Amino acid sequence: MRSSIKKKVKQHQDVLTIRSAVPLLEEERQQIIQIVSKNTDKNYDKIVSIIDPRLICGVSVKSDSIGFEYSGRRIINEMVDEIKQSKEISSMVDEISSQS
Repeated sequence: MRSSIKKKVKQHQDVLTIRSAVPLLEEERQQIIQIVSKNTDKNYDKIVSIIDPRLICGVSVKSDSIGFEYSGRRIINEMVDEIKQSKEISSMVDEISSQS
């Protein structure tokens, strides 16, 4: 039983996936790998680079233990959420004001 668990652990690869809106320079890619490796105390067995224009700009970095996205898509989604929240608050204020 223990040996099968050890085999599964050995077979598991730490994969780091880097998505970017545009192709990264090798230097940029290496910097991302170095920063993530340092902050997670992991050496990744496999690095996967994916070009994803849906990000608009920026990068998304994911592994089994971390997930980080700094992209135009994320910023736009956060702005939309803030606008929705602002409209909800404004609507509540209007409702309270009309009751006074």
